[in-house]
Amino acid sequence: MKCLCFIIISLFLFSSCSTVSKKEKVDVASSVKDSDWVDEADFKELIETKYSQGQDYFNEGNIKSSALALETLDRLGEPKIEISKDKGLDVVLSSCYQGDLTEGLGLLDELYRKYKSNPSYWNTLGTCYLLHGNDKLALLFYNKAKNLDKKYTPAINNLGVIYLKKGKDQKALETFKQATRIKGSSKTPHFNYSFLQLRYGLHKEACDQFNSFYRTSPEDIDVLNALGTCELLENNLSKSLGFFKKIDSDYYSRADISLNYAIALKLSGRKDDAVDILEEIEEKILNKHREYFQIVKSFLEGN
Repeated sequence: MKCLCFIIISLFLFSSCSTVSKKEKVDVASSVKDSDWVDEADFKELIETKYSQGQDYFNEGNIKSSALALETLDRLGEPKIEISKDKGLDVVLSSCYQGDLTEGLGLLDELYRKYKSNPSYWNTLGTCYLLHGNDKLALLFYNKAKNLDKKYTPAINNLGVIYLKKGKDQKALETFKQATRIKGSSKTPHFNYSFLQLRYGLHKEACDQFNSFYRTSPEDIDVLNALGTCELLENNLSKSLGFFKKIDSDYYSRADISLNYAIALKLSGRKDDAVDILEEIEEKILNKHREYFQIVKSFLEGN
């Protein structure tokens, strides 16, 4: 059990920006220069839109379904966006999350003169590139946003996400922690910080935070998954299964959910149910969970 628990905690990793398939490559190497963003035929003075913290939230109906429903789009499945306080950037994010990088960049091009001093603009640009697999440009633009406002938590959090992708877990942990210490920081960096704590066995503190999320967002899939794993690590199998059962079966294709759910079922003497859950996982998209999948599969096949 101790061996399995050690393996379990290596599963967890959360990001405020999930990765979508890269549909196309766009050559924008020169777009970093300010001059490339200006329409030379239009020198009319514009009033810049300054940063307001409210711009980083999306007005989604039932926020209890997601602890981060007001902070991210990717956690809501297909984006369901209402116009936020900053209509322009909401539309850009919608395009980028739906896979249309060209449209998103075009909209940002149009908004440049109005938003060039606004960290939300550069954070949005970074997110568009992160979603389409260009980590280098994402890193560049997140740093640009951070340089405009040292306490701009979305960019700091997203830098942590990039560090995680590069395997720099310690740096990511420090970055998320830095974001959590900023007054008025959103839930996202707290969430990411807790997931990394869980990953490295610091589940006592992490699980307290997840319980806090659960009180405000009892239907959040990732909160339920985290708490199911927390209880599994404590060998509270009944409670663990209780949390996993609350997750809609549509999500059982996710290895990060079903692998630990299967372990909890097997340890509870429900081997057949555990095998059924394992079969829900889409093996072709296992990626980093492939090795863990084989370990859990062997565990289920044993006595």
